[in-house]
Amino acid sequence: MTDRTPSVFEIQAGEGGTDSKLFCENLGLAYVKYANSNGCKLENEDWSLGKISLVFSGTNAASLFAAEAGKHCVQRVPPTEKRGRRQTSIVTVAVTQLASEALVTKLNMSEVTIMTKRGSGPGGQHRNKTESCVVARHDPTGISVTIDGREQHSNKRLALKILTARLEKEKVAGVNAKAAAAKRQQVGNGGRTEKIRTYNFIDQRAVDHRTGIKTNRVEDVIGRGRFELLK
Repeated sequence: MTDRTPSVFEIQAGEGGTDSKLFCENLGLAYVKYANSNGCKLENEDWSLGKISLVFSGTNAASLFAAEAGKHCVQRVPPTEKRGRRQTSIVTVAVTQLASEALVTKLNMSEVTIMTKRGSGPGGQHRNKTESCVVARHDPTGISVTIDGREQHSNKRLALKILTARLEKEKVAGVNAKAAAAKRQQVGNGGRTEKIRTYNFIDQRAVDHRTGIKTNRVEDVIGRGRFELLK
């Protein structure tokens, strides 16, 4: 049976300062292109400097993105660098399958605090003047989800689905939810060890450290979302 469960991407800057934050956007755009070319749809997005959330749906969304969780390393001359100095930066990616509506209904809402605030992203004056941004926090664990889309009701629904999925992941992992160990198992501490991929723009090379697959078409991987070159 085909799995149609949407996948939630959380891309976050690690070591590398400004360039790590800039590469978050590069990687996010690459994933959107990869999804589009493989029949998946971008259902929801939240872009901010150094932190991006994307929700993809499609018949093969879960399998398509299953191997993307972990630390992604970029080696390049940052676009903001004036002296041509090379830098190594890290971006972490966490991938979660979105919880179903049925599972969300089992969430104990007495343990959840819902807060709203003004939207901060693009979308016109209406979005920035209304409290469309929704923050859902699970009080016993401190886990929170922020969705900054254009419409408050859909933002709340999506935030609760992601929150439920995170709580279920903690339960399955059998760890203390406060420690958020399931997510850290994917992304670690944002450092340079345990990386799964390196995108080296200096030598025009990309490598998957788990499989050993390499390609000299790093521009295609990131610029055009050709992640199949590393699989």
